[in-house]
Amino acid sequence: MVQRGNNRLPCFLDDADRARYRHLLREALLATDCRLHAYVLMDNHVHLLVTPPEAGATGRLMQKLGRQLAAIRAYLQQQRAYGRDTFQAMVKAKTARFAGVRPAHRPPHTRIELE
Repeated sequence: MVQRGNNRLPCFLDDADRARYRHLLREALLATDCRLHAYVLMDNHVHLLVTPPEAGATGRLMQKLGRQLAAIRAYLQQQRAYGRDTFQAMVKAKTARFAGVRPAHRPPHTRIELE
């Protein structure tokens, strides 16, 4: 599967972002019993080679991961609302991430949107 940022914006700004994503991915994999065989974290997208235990498990995996990323985004927005200037640039970059997920074999115009 391929997971891309909105408008091909960066998904990861630094190594801490990558570590956080790997942690959230691990939690989502454990919750759905999907097996991860390989992954690549690029600046503006992620490649995941996953085997689901049953039909629908990859959808649940990406939904759980998307919800966790949305929680991080909400936290960053909250920090911005409190006027913390140090978070402002991060919030702008991180709020527009991971718009859609699609299987790697599908053309880019057939997106599956995360809600």
